[in-house]
Amino acid sequence: MSTNKAVEVMMLSLATKHNSRVKLTLLKLLTVICHLPPNGHRLVMEAVGQYKKAKKEKARFQTLLEGLRKADKMDLRVGYMTLINAIINVPMDLDFRVSLRNELYNLGFRDILSSLREIKYEDSPDLDTQVKIFDDEDDGDKADLEKRYAHIEDINLDDPRAVFDALTKMTKNHGLGNYFHQLLKDCIGLDLGKETANERLVLAERLVRQIAFQNKEAKSEAILENLLTTVKESEIKDPLPLKQLSLIHI
Repeated sequence: MSTNKAVEVMMLSLATKHNSRVKLTLLKLLTVICHLPPNGHRLVMEAVGQYKKAKKEKARFQTLLEGLRKADKMDLRVGYMTLINAIINVPMDLDFRVSLRNELYNLGFRDILSSLREIKYEDSPDLDTQVKIFDDEDDGDKADLEKRYAHIEDINLDDPRAVFDALTKMTKNHGLGNYFHQLLKDCIGLDLGKETANERLVLAERLVRQIAFQNKEAKSEAILENLLTTVKESEIKDPLPLKQLSLIHI
């Protein structure tokens, strides 16, 4: 059995009616694999994608979160949270981590976290640790996102009109108004009634984000390679509102 297939089987086995000890062992194995360089995280993410197809989930991580929600043993809750933290925090790319968190939040993960925070520390110190790890990493990424816009003053980034007006002024002042206009024309050419058009708009946003926030010395080839890696490992569906894309619920 190939490594890819073995990881897929482990992920699929989480849906079977194993006793909690077997399920906990599977969660621990998947967590370890997620941390293994160079391709452990990719293998787990591919297994998550195959799980979605096999179980006809509407969204990735749906069954994973349902397992956490219904777990009746503390060590099983710890196992689910530890795997979730590995899936979210192993990637080096900030935008990828934010994208993965938003997938979870869109599936009601905030409510699950709220219920887990109500559990007393004495009842499960390990669970408390995993919840704090998630919160700390989330806060750290939010702080890094804020730094991206630290040089921008007097622009309300939550207001699309204010952002548009600022971009219009900036590009005009630098003699780039025609390019900005053409970019807008290209975007408006998308038929947003179609799912593929929605996905392409998200791709366009991510490409601009990579260009804007990559290392200033990075060459175009490196930017594109990073974008393709991020897109392959994440799931592109509905575009996020401007506030989510920039500040992610800060």
